[in-house]
Amino acid sequence: MPITATIEVLQGPNTNRQGIELYSEDGRGRPVSYVLETPGYGCVIQINNKGPMEFPLTAEVVPLTVNHAVLAYGGQAIIGGDDRSGRGGCYDDWGSDTGGWGDRDTIY
Repeated sequence: MPITATIEVLQGPNTNRQGIELYSEDGRGRPVSYVLETPGYGCVIQINNKGPMEFPLTAEVVPLTVNHAVLAYGGQAIIGGDDRSGRGGCYDDWGSDTGGWGDRDTIY
């Protein structure tokens, strides 16, 4: 059973698409496997079957490794290029000397 598909790595709305055109003459006898590096937070892997309905496609996406340092207590995801964390600066209601969340360790 032949396979025709595209595999794309997307990161945000204004980035260039990176992709692979996939063709295999016998997808059942010789399955295809890829290891793709996802460049940072918020990546999406999109798989499109370009073949006819008579040749269905089964796909699976699983993480090879997970960066646990980002997920640890106190780790913060930075989205949109903003490197400020918490409510520092002119919006600091809990104390200007400590910055961030004042003297509190958590947000309630």
